[in-house]
Amino acid sequence: MNVTLRKCFTTAAFAITTMAASAAMATPFVITDTVITPGAGYGQDASENNNPTLLGALFKVTNATQAFSLMNAGDYFEFTFGTVNFNEPNSNGGITANEMDKLGVTTTFTFSQPGVGAQMVTATGTAVLGAVNDPNNGANQTDLTIDWATLSPINFGIGGSFKIDLTDLVFTANGTKNAVARVTLLTAEEAPANDVPEPGSLALAGLGLVAAGIARRRQR
Repeated sequence: MNVTLRKCFTTAAFAITTMAASAAMATPFVITDTVITPGAGYGQDASENNNPTLLGALFKVTNATQAFSLMNAGDYFEFTFGTVNFNEPNSNGGITANEMDKLGVTTTFTFSQPGVGAQMVTATGTAVLGAVNDPNNGANQTDLTIDWATLSPINFGIGGSFKIDLTDLVFTANGTKNAVARVTLLTAEEAPANDVPEPGSLALAGLGLVAAGIARRRQR
């Protein structure tokens, strides 16, 4: 292959590669704030021996912001955004009937990118009546379960969508567990009209291919 023909193919290949690269763009995700809002049934009673009504649990955000990118459908990013400290005294029988309601939880993630704003993920909290970590019921006796609902689909841009899953938490004794979230890209956003390859790029690719054809004919 002579120098002229090689240059023609190189020009065409460069233009086509540039167009392909511009079409396969990762979706940026930026979370600017995270807020955990526990139900009114959580807290610390002044006295466990005087008609307690609050289940001992403390929710804390440890990492309110995140930034990451996802390229293809099915790609995900997992991160820890907080902690839940379950600390229910065993006095007065542990968890009482009055401490088993209003245990829902909401976590709100605010996305500046891809521009979907505040997204709320909700959970149902279920407490089990009786002593905490009761040896008579075995070490695996559940005391509190926080069951998160998947938020899906969250739509953005032109045809883009993702979902948010939070890891369910099960407490069999007092202790602290991490609050973990996973963001999964369901469908990548379609390229907007102004991201379609410009006529100049198309012309460059076409010119390179035409020139390559002419150069080949001259060689004959």
